[in-house]
Amino acid sequence: MIQMFSYRARDYEGKVVVGKVEANDSSQAVKLLHDKSLVVVKLTPERKFFSFLKNIKKSVSAEEVSAFTRQLSIMISSGITLTECLSIAKGQTTGAFSAIIDQITRGVEGGSSFSQALEKHPNVFSPIYIALVRAGEKGGLLDVVMARLNETLDKQREFKNRISGALIYPIIVIIGMIVVTAIMMFFVIPKLATIYDQFDAELPLITTIIVGISNFFIKFWYLVAIIVVGGIWGFSTFIKTSLGRQKMDEFLLSLPVLGQLNRKVILTEFTRTLGLLLGSGVSILDSLNVVAPVTGNKVLSAGVNQAAKNVEKGFPLAYALANQPNIFPPIMSRMLAVGEETGKLNDVLGKVSYIFETDSEQQLNILSCLIEPLIMVVLGVGVGILVFSIILPIYNLTNQF
Repeated sequence: MIQMFSYRARDYEGKVVVGKVEANDSSQAVKLLHDKSLVVVKLTPERKFFSFLKNIKKSVSAEEVSAFTRQLSIMISSGITLTECLSIAKGQTTGAFSAIIDQITRGVEGGSSFSQALEKHPNVFSPIYIALVRAGEKGGLLDVVMARLNETLDKQREFKNRISGALIYPIIVIIGMIVVTAIMMFFVIPKLATIYDQFDAELPLITTIIVGISNFFIKFWYLVAIIVVGGIWGFSTFIKTSLGRQKMDEFLLSLPVLGQLNRKVILTEFTRTLGLLLGSGVSILDSLNVVAPVTGNKVLSAGVNQAAKNVEKGFPLAYALANQPNIFPPIMSRMLAVGEETGKLNDVLGKVSYIFETDSEQQLNILSCLIEPLIMVVLGVGVGILVFSIILPIYNLTNQF
């Protein structure tokens, strides 16, 4: 893990130099400073808390990794050496990613392979990314692999942007509903309740219930805050456990409409990545073992692991997936059977990925069209109940006069 070190050193002229350096450990930090013609006098690792804050500010985005991959694929295919490519790429980046590329360059210059240098930065480069680079190095097709990897990263980012874009409107509306309801409960309802008390108005049942809820929130707001915060903390702690993650993923897949959409989104990434690995020369068994932990769903991961065990026993991939119809749809195993018979499994996986992607986008568009009026109906009913509970007592008061 990269860590920040504060150092005090002297150059060859004896002048004191003070600064900071990023390295995996103290020995590497000393080596980096020695390469800069500095003799270390004092080296102190910074506190983890401050390093954590800096890592938040210096996180590497998916766009930066994609741009880095694109640059390397172009430069390597042009005949430029890997170290020169990395040096040029470093000049095109800033911040934390520039320092990471510098460390990767030093690792390659020190005798490590490109994939080994990438493995030291698991928070930036995924296991799939590293496995593809390793396959490209073994087959002498690093430029081809980097080009395919860049194309896949672009498709993944575009697909995720479409999904997140479709969910923005419902999320904003829901947040707005929560804010408006909170304002009504904490500020509007209590003032109206005071007015009703002054006139000894007889409140309808719906108004009594809403006023009671408002009074409860005002008197016991700290209890509500403790319950909400405690519930969020307990839920987040539970889903971080293996059992919690398993139960949560099972629940997400069991939802009537969203479950099918979530399954297709995951299968889109699974088939696309698996096809990319196979097309880059990685064996089926190794590809399954690489993809399984990073599917993002425990249920799917367990299914891929079981498929890998069957493949290891000598069964075809299509047969291994067909034995789990509750996880992998029949169309997937049928098409993969054709791909295995024709020897074009990676191409078929790409087509299957396109089918899942198209279906998920269509389903997402339909869901978005249904969610908007549904949210408006729920919002209208909620606002109607609040307005009715407020106006009805006022109407009763006017009738008394």
